[in-house]
Amino acid sequence: MLQKTNGAGAALRAIDEAARKNARLADKRSFPIFPGVVLALTALVAFLVVYPLLRMVVRGAQETGGSGLIELVNEPWFPGLLRDSIGVTLLASVCAVIVATLLAWINERTDATLGSIGGVLPLIPLFLPSVAMAIGWVMLAAPKTGFLNGLMPWVPEASQLNIYSVPGLVFVYTLTLVPYAYLPISAAFRTIDLSREEAARVNGAGNVRVFFNIALRSVAPAVAGAFVVVAIVAFALYSVPVVIATRADIDIISVRLVRAVTQEYPADLDTALGLSLFMFVALVLLWVAQQRVLSGGRFTRVGERTEGASRTRLGGWKWLARAAVIGYVLASSALPVLALILVSFQTYWNPSILGADYTLANYASVLGNRVAQRSLLNSLLLGLLVGIATIISGIAVLLFREATKNRFLSAVVDGVAKVAGIVSSTVLGVAFILAFAGPPFSLGSTVWILVIAYLVVFLPHAVINLESSRAQIHTSLTEAAEVNGATLWRTLRSVVLPLMIPGIFATWALLFVLMTGELSLAVLLSTPRTPVVGLQLRDYWEQGSFTNVAVLSVLMTVIAAVVVGILLWAGRPRHARRN
Repeated sequence: MLQKTNGAGAALRAIDEAARKNARLADKRSFPIFPGVVLALTALVAFLVVYPLLRMVVRGAQETGGSGLIELVNEPWFPGLLRDSIGVTLLASVCAVIVATLLAWINERTDATLGSIGGVLPLIPLFLPSVAMAIGWVMLAAPKTGFLNGLMPWVPEASQLNIYSVPGLVFVYTLTLVPYAYLPISAAFRTIDLSREEAARVNGAGNVRVFFNIALRSVAPAVAGAFVVVAIVAFALYSVPVVIATRADIDIISVRLVRAVTQEYPADLDTALGLSLFMFVALVLLWVAQQRVLSGGRFTRVGERTEGASRTRLGGWKWLARAAVIGYVLASSALPVLALILVSFQTYWNPSILGADYTLANYASVLGNRVAQRSLLNSLLLGLLVGIATIISGIAVLLFREATKNRFLSAVVDGVAKVAGIVSSTVLGVAFILAFAGPPFSLGSTVWILVIAYLVVFLPHAVINLESSRAQIHTSLTEAAEVNGATLWRTLRSVVLPLMIPGIFATWALLFVLMTGELSLAVLLSTPRTPVVGLQLRDYWEQGSFTNVAVLSVLMTVIAAVVVGILLWAGRPRHARRN
């Protein structure tokens, strides 16, 4: 009997070993193709980033040179440009980090949280085009004509809300930047060691002392890193200042750069190149600062989250904390969209909500305009098709990094995929014009220059968000697959990717909103032959067609909301979709 049992066991082991061998052979037959494709994609992306930037630097050195840069610095407007750009960037970054830290603490560490939906609310502005939010706040708080001023007719004109001011500009900047800071800070609050907070409370420390002495110090590296990230985004931002800063006589570098290319005839390339080089150097320095902050994160101790640790009880302050979360959502999303909807139905922009005349003629006018139709269709197709191409590229980078054993190649592929993230889209737009608009590529009047630019600019967003989705898959699942004989490649294909589907669709939704709401690339690279929503919005805004601006913004927001809803629904597990 024992011999029969041993013989059966040996047979089963032989069958199991044969199955594993066949799986390895199948993987070996299919896997070699994949690294070659990823390395070719990496080489292409490296070319699309490095070549335009080199062309820009070389041409800038040839046409401006040292004397040209000196002339730029000596321009009478340059000190004001530097003061306004740096001042607004730093002030808005500080405000955004403070707001994001408080929102993250409320949602992750206090009993004022609104549950799972509370952690999502501060991220809603990411799914609203920033230009729509900026225009919405202009219609809310413009002097004399803003709806909020219209609701307070007794307020003297000198004391009215004025969005065309430094505080107004910083306010909208802050609303736009908070989600970028909230993501890393909320993640840090979720992983801190809570036993220290428990010990402090046992020893009589109050909520304020625990927050400043324990919680805030524990997430200090994340806060510092978030500040650098939002400073990079703020310094390169174009959609908000072009709407607000221009009319407020606040000189922002991204706006002046785009204006030098698109509104000067002939284009003032000397100024554009000089400002591009200045922005490029500034952003690289900020990126270096970010790396130093991240590498210096060892000065704080972060441990495993203590099971059963209680949340901070705020008592009567709980309702004020919840009101702050809801107030941020109203200010960053609901109120601007409501203002856009109201103006879109008015015969003309009227701050008196009840006394205005309402009509559908504005929608008929915009939807009947062929250029507006083409811009909406082009933006929709670019957001969907280039979005899925960017997602596929990001997944390929992620899988290659996990499958390869060559650390050098993994670092190169990852670095190339993310390198465009340290360069402003405005700078890359200028570089793309110099490199690809004319001979030998001659892509200036085609949609392909937009496709290439969107792919390069938004690939870092795709890779970083997909990394977060991959990090949520516990290692025990992949280890179980490997114990049962699955190879690494089969584990990635059969276990990791299916579990990442919700994150993949969420990333696609985010990329769609970012691409359709991108303004600097749209203004720099699109033409009347290839119009997109950003360019059409800019044209309507400069013509003073505020009702058309509102209509197009509402249509863009509605399209984004529908597409995002469909993509998030499609990414949910089957049982969740049925429920």
